[in-house]
Amino acid sequence: MIVLPRESIEIVLVPVHVDGTLVTAGVEVTTTTGDQRPTDWRPADLTDDRTGILVTGLPVGVHTVWVRVTSVPEVPVLQSGQIRIT
Repeated sequence: MIVLPRESIEIVLVPVHVDGTLVTAGVEVTTTTGDQRPTDWRPADLTDDRTGILVTGLPVGVHTVWVRVTSVPEVPVLQSGQIRIT
């Protein structure tokens, strides 16, 4: 689990691989808390050709990071890990 202070603004890398190949196109990310399901998606942030999520303004607590890849006809939704904001 990644731990960040609430004052921090940074990109947390969320690499996405499809059939062993790193993917950056069609990748969306979101965060949820508790047992919430993901609903509000936004394009993944890119840094050095890697996907991530810009973490800023999240309230103190544990947040689950989700990734969605649009690859017609499939659209997998994957739980990617957790971030603790202190």
